[in-house]
Amino acid sequence: KAHFPAEDMAALLSCRSDNITEVQKLMEESHAMGIRTLGPDVNDSLSKFSVNADGNIRFGLSGIKGVGENAVRSIIEERTTNGKFKDVYDFFERVNLNTCNRKNLECLIKAGAFDGFGTICREQFFIPNERNVTFLETLVSFGQRYQVDKREAETSIFGDFDAVEIKKPEPPSVFNVWSDLERLNKERDLISVYISGHPLDDYRLVLDHICNLKMDQLEQLEERMNQVVFLGGIVTAVEERITKREIPFGRVTMEDFSGKGQLTLFGESWAKFKGYFLQGASLFITANVQSRKWGNPQPELTVTQVDFLANVKASKIKSINIIVNVNDFEETDVNELLTLLASSHRTTSHHDHDADGADAQCDLAFTLCDPQHNTQLHLSTPLMKINPTRQILDFITAKGMEYKIN
Repeated sequence: KAHFPAEDMAALLSCRSDNITEVQKLMEESHAMGIRTLGPDVNDSLSKFSVNADGNIRFGLSGIKGVGENAVRSIIEERTTNGKFKDVYDFFERVNLNTCNRKNLECLIKAGAFDGFGTICREQFFIPNERNVTFLETLVSFGQRYQVDKREAETSIFGDFDAVEIKKPEPPSVFNVWSDLERLNKERDLISVYISGHPLDDYRLVLDHICNLKMDQLEQLEERMNQVVFLGGIVTAVEERITKREIPFGRVTMEDFSGKGQLTLFGESWAKFKGYFLQGASLFITANVQSRKWGNPQPELTVTQVDFLANVKASKIKSINIIVNVNDFEETDVNELLTLLASSHRTTSHHDHDADGADAQCDLAFTLCDPQHNTQLHLSTPLMKINPTRQILDFITAKGMEYKIN
């Protein structure tokens, strides 16, 4: 763990891959250590979690639901023997399509294992043509025909396969782009965790700096007795039931970066707030921790207010101050940070929403520090506001900078 932290974390992830809560915690720990956990990739992944050439953890192909061991072995053996796949067409020309069948390929694509090629996005593979044949099915037919022609050419008396030309099918140019949530949910259905992003990424500041209770702490409320708590997350399941006294109540499963937790709302609370608890909704919850009724000393969470995280982010996160040590900051870092900030900002004369539709109402300031000369310079402007995205926060942390909210 001291000398090979990425390898150590990859080994732990492989050992505990059947416990999704543990996997999520280990991924968060890796993130805090500056080690990225990357999604599966047909050109980079091994069977289980591994460490790539850049020192980051790569998700294993065997961790994708619906992709059998034979298919995984076929991909890795072909890649090891004849080199990495140059593009999507090279993959279909080389991989054994009997072992790695269409169902396997669908799961690989939805899990993001083809994203590294960068030429065809996930949605395009599932667009049907005028004959109602999807592009994926067209690629499978292309690969099968290519492999048959190659074998026949190699066994012919001429042996000149290079003279055989098979036209590569063109990907569909018109298609509907999946929303971020739809893409992430398809990904999660197959690998059980969010890898390429998280539906709560835009609300990390609220969850880290406004919320004082995590979802995985909902079973440990003793130390919070008689306190007001704030928690946030995404709704993943909702169940409405009736008590023996015929009073409706709801059980809501929610998730944040720490893991899952379950809330139970009774009577008036459920009647008042149940409209918020829709699957996929990102919510901010205010609650009281108090003793249960009828002399039961066990703590109970009583929800008193529910709001959408988007509203809370706009109202609670007013400013971000980025603290920079000028001696450790290179010109390339400045340019990269400015690019990230520019992509999320708006001037006060523009519309109240940025290009992604998310509110960009956060004031931006810099504090430039020079420890060698014990000096500081504070810079701010009323004309620029940003949406502090996960990408910006990750960059700040990765470069050893700090930030303060409000």
